[in-house]
Amino acid sequence: MDKNKVSVDSVTFKFLYGKYKDFRIPFIVIVACTVLLVGFLLPQFKNLLDLSIKSKESEKNLKVLKNNFNFLSSLNEDALDSQLKIVTRALPADKDFIGIINAINYASSVSGAGVGDFQVSVGELSKDQASGSDSSPTSVSLTIDGDIEAVNRFIGTLGTTLPISEVTTVDTGDFSSTVTVSFYHKPFPSTKSQGISSIVSMGSDDVALINKLANFNYVTSQELDFIFEVGTPSSRLHPEGELR
Repeated sequence: MDKNKVSVDSVTFKFLYGKYKDFRIPFIVIVACTVLLVGFLLPQFKNLLDLSIKSKESEKNLKVLKNNFNFLSSLNEDALDSQLKIVTRALPADKDFIGIINAINYASSVSGAGVGDFQVSVGELSKDQASGSDSSPTSVSLTIDGDIEAVNRFIGTLGTTLPISEVTTVDTGDFSSTVTVSFYHKPFPSTKSQGISSIVSMGSDDVALINKLANFNYVTSQELDFIFEVGTPSSRLHPEGELR
């Protein structure tokens, strides 16, 4: 027989029940309170904490939105529109082939250098430009008829004409040269929501860069037709199309 085994018979149970029966109601109350605390009050307390955190986040977001509204209200819409036009002309959202041709024709007209054959490498057209996946430059290989001075004038004029470009190679000859130019663009970023953030104003360097770009040449097809009709312009054509 196992000496460690404890046997509780009916007599023992009646004895214990009679001795502790006065504590049954408090015991039931304690058990009920414990169940209520664990099953209801603690989850409600957690919900209150979550609501408090969300309330603080909402207050923070509301403050950011209010500051953004005040900042946007203080801006000059005409100035913003002008700046947007300048930066879009300088760095188009997609491959601006018309702008490229206009810039080349204008540089040729101003410099007096004739443009012969040219080849355009358009890069990847199958990529989704709206997602910002294709920002590769458009490479244009030009044959420039003229001496070295005419080629230098062409490159100099093209370097101050929008859209932004970069001369990557120059192969000079006695009567003609081959110039390779990269024209840049940058798709707009994705418009997916990334939460609420503060709108910051442009820095002084950004404003200075836009003001510098505002003095670059920019022509449309109609303005080029006018230039070819009246002859080579003696002054620069500015972004809004005025000859000065």
